[in-house]
Parts: sequence; structure tokens; C-alpha cells
Amino acid sequence: MAPPPLAKRPARHPGPVQPSRLPHLPRPARPHQLPERRTPRAHPPAPAREEYAALQAARAEQHTDAWKDRYKIRAGVEGTISQGVQRCGLRRSRYRGLAKTSLQHQVTGAAINLARIDAHLTETPRASTRTSPFARLRPAESELSGAN
Repeated sequence: MAPPPLAKRPARHPGPVQPSRLPHLPRPARPHQLPERRTPRAHPPAPAREEYAALQAARAEQHTDAWKDRYKIRAGVEGTISQGVQRCGLRRSRYRGLAKTSLQHQVTGAAINLARIDAHLTETPRASTRTSPFARLRPAESELSGAN
């Protein structure tokens, strides 16, 4: 039994556009169709002083050494998760069920550890941060200093 033929969709532009044969009449004004604005537009309220002070204190704290030491831990964990996602497909599970998925996560963790051990033993350098196409347009430091 053959499958039914696919329905054809109409073309977006069936052909050349023909100018209207009727004379162009002026369009009537449409004030009755526009909503009437009775109140001025509301601006979002400024943050409360307590919120602003807390935000400024949090931003100032980010420049302390203690905060940077705490953030290093988070950066390391994010790096591990990123490596697991990119190298081992950690976002998707191959299996259904908690037991098999848990086993897959444990094996993935072991694989990441083995990859890191291999990189350490073979002295493979870590990848540097990718340079964006816009940043690549910036001239080299030697050109900026005038040393040619």
C-alpha cells in the first residue's frame, strides 16, 4: 500500500504583484480604533535604599581575597561539569531509571578522572580561553607600542 501523496502548500509569492486596477482612495483616519491613553506611562520604581546598599556591598565584597578564594571552588566545579558535558555527554542519560542513570554518572566521573590523570602524566597543557572574532581584530601589542 503506497503512502498518501503529500499536500502541497501554497507558495508564499505565487507570481508577480499586479497593481490594483481601482483608483487609490485616501484611507479614512482611524482615531476610533486606537486605544485612548488616560494615564502617563509608568516608570519602574527605583530600588529601595536597603536593596541598593545590599547590592553595592555585594559588589564591593567581590573584590576581596576571601571572596575570590571561595569563588575558585565554584569555578573548579563548573569546569568539571563543563568537561563532563562536553566530553562525556553528561546532560543526557542513555538509560531510564535511577539505578542505571546513577551508574552512568559514576562511570562518567571515573572517565573524567582518567582523562585528567592522562593529561597530567603526558603533560598536556590546558586549553586556553577562546578568543572571540571581535577580539581577534585588535592589533598585537607590538603594533600598539610602535616597535616594528
